[in-house]
Amino acid sequence: MTTRLDFGCAFEKHEGWLGSDLNDYGQEHVGDILAGLPWPDYHFDMITAHHSLQMITFTDFPRALAELQRVLKVGGVLRISVPDAELAIQRFLAGEDVFPVAEAIERTRPGRFLRFLLWHGDARSAFMFESLADTLNRNGFQNVRRCQFKQTYTPHPEIVDLDNREGESLFVEAIK
Repeated sequence: MTTRLDFGCAFEKHEGWLGSDLNDYGQEHVGDILAGLPWPDYHFDMITAHHSLQMITFTDFPRALAELQRVLKVGGVLRISVPDAELAIQRFLAGEDVFPVAEAIERTRPGRFLRFLLWHGDARSAFMFESLADTLNRNGFQNVRRCQFKQTYTPHPEIVDLDNREGESLFVEAIK
């Protein structure tokens, strides 16, 4: 049986996936990853972390990755999506105004860009592919690859079922 963890699941509930989040949304696990996850070593075949890892500080990021790696089986896959800082910067410099923030909240294009990049003050880190890949490699993950929305390089096609926020996300896969 394939075991799957949806880390930082928030309000989302997906059949066949165990949910974990810092806040209680009715998922299987509520708690801070930095305090440890309740599953044994080598438990999950795959883990997704969609728009959750940017909520962790750069200082704590290696500890969070170590915990995800601990519960991932050898050869298991970690699929990450985070706001794509490089794409956001390119769009801003090109004069585009595609940031998903209502004008009622922020009336200026630079303000909308900053709210997007910092996710209304909730984001504690930002990522570009090269920096995220380096961090994953330095923390023991291998075969780090940038993916497109709904694309995987793994033998687990179902790992893309949880992909969302296509036009603003950086998708990355790494193997333990």
